[in-house]
Amino acid sequence: MGMRFLEIIYRLGEAASSEDEKELLRSYYERLRKMVRIDCSEDEIEHRFCLMITCYIMRYIDKQVNYSKQKAEYYLSFLTDRLNNEVSA
Repeated sequence: MGMRFLEIIYRLGEAASSEDEKELLRSYYERLRKMVRIDCSEDEIEHRFCLMITCYIMRYIDKQVNYSKQKAEYYLSFLTDRLNNEVSA
């Protein structure tokens, strides 16, 4: 499964239009590859991957996001607000 996550990030990087976005995804790819190599559990890799992708999404939702937060509820609050705004628009 870890290899699949690496492939997803790699493909996002190929499709990225800005250098900042490419650099961010390159960093995510390197961090995830290290975790796969040191035999982290699949659950831990999946959790970190989800946080990375959430951070990637959040970057476009609100520039004030604190990416050091680890709890999913923190990110969900931003996503829920964004989704509610999109639905009511």
